[in-house]
Amino acid sequence: MKKIFAIALLVVLCFSFSGKKYSITFPGHLSKTIVARLADKDSICYYQCYCAISGTPPTYLPVDSVKKRKMKTGMVTVTDKFVLNKNGNVYRLRHFQSSLYDYPNKKFAYLKLKEKAYWNFTLSKDTTLSELSVFKLAALELKLRPLTETYFQVLSDNYPQVILNSKKTSEQRLVEGNYLIRKELPELGFK
Repeated sequence: MKKIFAIALLVVLCFSFSGKKYSITFPGHLSKTIVARLADKDSICYYQCYCAISGTPPTYLPVDSVKKRKMKTGMVTVTDKFVLNKNGNVYRLRHFQSSLYDYPNKKFAYLKLKEKAYWNFTLSKDTTLSELSVFKLAALELKLRPLTETYFQVLSDNYPQVILNSKKTSEQRLVEGNYLIRKELPELGFK
């Protein structure tokens, strides 16, 4: 019995030291993104804000649909917070939701300075991302465009906005297209 245990222990030790380390290699067009350049133990915080029709849960309508319907009532703004941590080759994402639904949202731009208690973010999901989801987050950066002063308020005729906060970055951008982080990452369970 001792001999079998010793052999099993030896096999486990051999595999643990000779095992190949898994690493994510970003494609060339994504290699200069903030996600690709995250160092070990680093994190980046995404705040995404967009307009939706009130309900449980609020229903996102693409900008073109809102313009066609000329909607003026029943609108809310939804603000999600995502914290991406890199630990070795594991990317962990925590999703928080805010209970602040003011429309139009005039306060969103201040999140890049400092998060305030009145945003009331609560943890919704804590998950590890697949390689494909990490690539999707990096690719989202390629869809971000600079904002002009007129877009600082989150209104129904604006595309979703994202604030990126990390050690080296603090910027607010407009998402070119109707991309919502919560819907793009299958690990979060939204459709």
